[in-house]
Amino acid sequence: MSSLTINVIQNLIEGAWCISTSDRVFSHASPRIESSPIDVSHSEILDVVQAVGAMNRAQAIWNKETIEDRTARLKQLLIGFSSALENSRQLLAESLAIDIGMPLTYALSRSVPAARATVEATIGLLAEGTNFPVTGNSAVLLGWTDPLLGFCRRVPQIVASGNGVCVKPSSRAPRTVSLVAELFLQSMRLAGIPNGFLSVLNGFGAGEDEVGEILVRHPGIKTIYWIGNTENAMVARRTAFEHGKRFHFVGCGRNPLLLFSGFKEDRQTKLIDQIARSIIDPHGFGPFRPSRLFVQESIFKSTLEQLAEKFSLFKSGDPLLKQTEVGPLPVAEAERFDIQTRLALAETGHCVVGGARNGLFAEPTLIRDLTNCSTLQSQELAGPWATIASFKYPHEALKYANTSPLGLAGYILHPDPEKSAALRLKLEASRIFFSGAPPWPEAFIRSAQPVKSSANLPDGVREIYEMGQWTSTVILDNSESST
Repeated sequence: MSSLTINVIQNLIEGAWCISTSDRVFSHASPRIESSPIDVSHSEILDVVQAVGAMNRAQAIWNKETIEDRTARLKQLLIGFSSALENSRQLLAESLAIDIGMPLTYALSRSVPAARATVEATIGLLAEGTNFPVTGNSAVLLGWTDPLLGFCRRVPQIVASGNGVCVKPSSRAPRTVSLVAELFLQSMRLAGIPNGFLSVLNGFGAGEDEVGEILVRHPGIKTIYWIGNTENAMVARRTAFEHGKRFHFVGCGRNPLLLFSGFKEDRQTKLIDQIARSIIDPHGFGPFRPSRLFVQESIFKSTLEQLAEKFSLFKSGDPLLKQTEVGPLPVAEAERFDIQTRLALAETGHCVVGGARNGLFAEPTLIRDLTNCSTLQSQELAGPWATIASFKYPHEALKYANTSPLGLAGYILHPDPEKSAALRLKLEASRIFFSGAPPWPEAFIRSAQPVKSSANLPDGVREIYEMGQWTSTVILDNSESST
């Protein structure tokens, strides 16, 4: 598990990498055409049973430790894991390029630093308090976008809360999770933490006999963390609740960006460049990237021209090459790009630039004038594209921006800070940013309340850490009550 030359992606149970008990595999084809397909273990219920048993045995060992020893070991784990991420940054970035097509430059400058920053934030939280109850085993079901960050936003926090965790990678991104899990496992061993606390089970999510569905139903799993498609999350949440589990999810984003006039020319040019670069990054920044642009009338034409020029200059190619800015998409995402762009054009949209794809490479695309009643307002966009429309007054911009049922993030770019502050109170989004640059890693560390259907519980490093400690039990001492 220490290189990119893995023959078969295996499961991890109780510190050992192993083939599924089913002996079945499925093929994972990298969107990078230069990379060969790889076999991945296809997990079943017996794998879940073994993983739960391993977590229970680890918990029995862990419960014999004093609180002081646990805290010292957890701190050593997190510090060691943070160092391992830094030392393996090139390997992890290359894995992301092969796994999901993320350009190497983005992986090195955004994904790896953001993943490490979440671990560093967890170290700070651990130092704040140590008297936590153990609430049971957890399962993390990851989406395909940035599996490295997805792992680091959940697993260290869950383990630091004293709980075992089983990770189910996306079937589209198994390689990176195996690599980062091996780094975490090595750090656990050095810190003296039982191996069984971490399991990785590969396979598919939906379907009664698939490992994702089994994890959501299994009585040995107490908490489900879901990162991925909102529509699928709604189905999984119902199942989790039916089986008495806690369920935390962060889903899709159809994030509005409001750009007002009044910026100096050089500042506006820089903002538009930052906007363009964040739009074309569905692999990592994906759910948080702005995809619904609303631009004030007086600068609408010039903004269209500048965005169209920048979109046409972005370089597509092999994600392992440093000059690549737009990488290939997984097959399913490439097909969704076609479906969504055709739908946008059928629903009053007009293509400004792009709109086509070559194999798994989708052109950076901008479509204007899509109606706010479009079905696409409730879908996260697949691929490097966004919609754009104009507005005259701030209240119009807010009305348009709040149309979508997805409220993961929002962006307000206004030259007047006081007016920006007033607007943010009326924009419906979990996280609202005031910078044109993608807010890495603040988007993932900072606390955020759920808004609309993009999440169901507060999110952020602190929230995941505290949820692992949370218990609803209230103990009342009535021993002196009169009868």
